[in-house]
Order: sequence, then structure tokens, then C-alpha cells
Amino acid sequence: MHLNPEQLTAVQHIYGPLIIFAGAGSGKTRVIVHRIKNMIEQGIPGHSIIAVTFTNKSASEMKERLKNLVEKQKLRGMIVSTFHSLGNRILQKEIDILGYRKPYSILDETDRLQILRNIYKEVKLNPDDVKDHNTLFLISLVKNSNLPVEDWIEKNEFYFNDFTKELFIEIFHLYNKSLFSLNALDFDDLIILPIKILKKYPESIRKIS
Repeated sequence: MHLNPEQLTAVQHIYGPLIIFAGAGSGKTRVIVHRIKNMIEQGIPGHSIIAVTFTNKSASEMKERLKNLVEKQKLRGMIVSTFHSLGNRILQKEIDILGYRKPYSILDETDRLQILRNIYKEVKLNPDDVKDHNTLFLISLVKNSNLPVEDWIEKNEFYFNDFTKELFIEIFHLYNKSLFSLNALDFDDLIILPIKILKKYPESIRKIS
């Protein structure tokens, strides 16, 4: 396998959580695919394994390496994808639990900026200031923190020079309300909403294969 002692330890660790700190070019993909190979050799079926990464390129590379290491039939049912693709996969089957309709839309930045411009008009702000205020960026930070916006602001007050905290909270809620009314998601929702579903309905994980 040509693995160093630290990599071999990770590959041989099967049950329970394991955190590995590794930099670029340190062989993370090699460790993951060999760990999957080891799991299968230990009798864990492919359909019980989910491997996620950040980029489509990395996910494709992982799939190709696995094909060269493991018999094709033993990989049947395994999910190898990006975090966002996995989130989308869960939402396509379970989003109605949260009150959305199927199918839903995923908005690009242009659409999201237009929603914010409309909200700025509603709260008596200049819609041309949306980009200068970095409002989309702030909304993304809140969503990815997985905290209520009120709690997040208390820890990140230094971001707010362009409007009051109370006004940002209003904008944040109006933004999410607008998305819901349009039956639409932004890119961050592909991570946050599946987490919400799996916490409340953990049995949903069985439906994504």
C-alpha cells in the first residue's frame, strides 16, 4: 500500500470517529480509498459507506482509485460525492419534510442579489449598496455557523458598520422568507437543510442510497 505509519493507522481504524490533520499533498485521498478498501475487506458492505469531499475533481479521483482497488460489485450502493451533492441528494428525497415542494430551485448569485435589492427597498436602504455591504457574504457566514442569527451576531459584532444589528436580523429573516416563498434554496442551504433534516429525522439517512 506504500503508506507511512500515520496513514496506516488511519486506514486500519474502522469503528468510531477519527480526526486526522493533514496538509495539501499529504496523501489524504490515498488514505481514504485504502480505508474504504479495508472496510470492505472487513465485511462492511459498500452501500453502508458514504465518502464526501469538497470538490467534484476530488470525488471523481476517489471513484477512479476505488475502481482500481476494489471489485466493482463490492462498490455497489456506495456514495462518493461532494458535501453539496450529498446534501442535494438528501433534499431531493426529503425536502418536503421542511415544507418545501418538489422540485425546488437553487438560486445563483445574480438571483440572490436581486432578492436582496428588493429587501433593501422594503427596509428603506439603497439597493445599490448590497454589494458594498457584503450582505450575501454575511448571510452565508450566519448560515454556515448553524447558529440562530441573533446568537451569531453577539459573537461577531465587528462585522456591522453599515447597518444596525437589528436591521441585519430583519434582512436575514426576510431573505430566508423570500427563498421559502419562491420554493428556492441558496448554495449554503444544501448543507444546512440536510443537517436540520437528519437531526430531526435521523432515519432519513436510509433513503439516500
